[in-house]
Amino acid sequence: MSNQAINIEQLMERLGDSGVTILLKVDHERTAERRKPWTIVMSGPSMGEGEFLHTDCHTLDNCLEYGLGELRAGPGDWKWLDGLNSVDVERLLLLMGIQAIIDIEQLMERLGDSGVTICLKIDHERTAERCNPWAISMSGPGVGNNEGIYAEFRTLADCLEYGLGELRARPGDWKWLDELF
Repeated sequence: MSNQAINIEQLMERLGDSGVTILLKVDHERTAERRKPWTIVMSGPSMGEGEFLHTDCHTLDNCLEYGLGELRAGPGDWKWLDGLNSVDVERLLLLMGIQAIIDIEQLMERLGDSGVTICLKIDHERTAERCNPWAISMSGPGVGNNEGIYAEFRTLADCLEYGLGELRARPGDWKWLDELF
């Protein structure tokens, strides 16, 4: 087991640069039912023609362990993943625009507990084009009014700032978000 920490934002951007689209999701319904709330989906040309992976897990660590393991076993040069180990993941990100350090796993799980399904995605094609590769999507009863929140931005920080700002403007107790930012 490696003691090297993984920065989720950097990992996802590196995968995007390597031709992999990656989506991380926490599902509010599965959270409430105590089923595997985390989902990881990976696809793209670097994984081989027509190849993709999808799994649901109890934790972000389990999702990353599975996803990175599958990449290592597949075609392509994934040696740069050898030093990474999801069991020792440090999910702290310094988000320049927000000026705060947040734990992505804690944020996503707390949103799931609040009735919000959240997806964070980086798209390999948009990464190559340098055109808003990050996307955030939020839905579920916590979002209210059957209106979801969706946006695409150049950075994860911008996605989170927009998405959480939209969430704060909607009915509900979102004061706990202030603790994170």
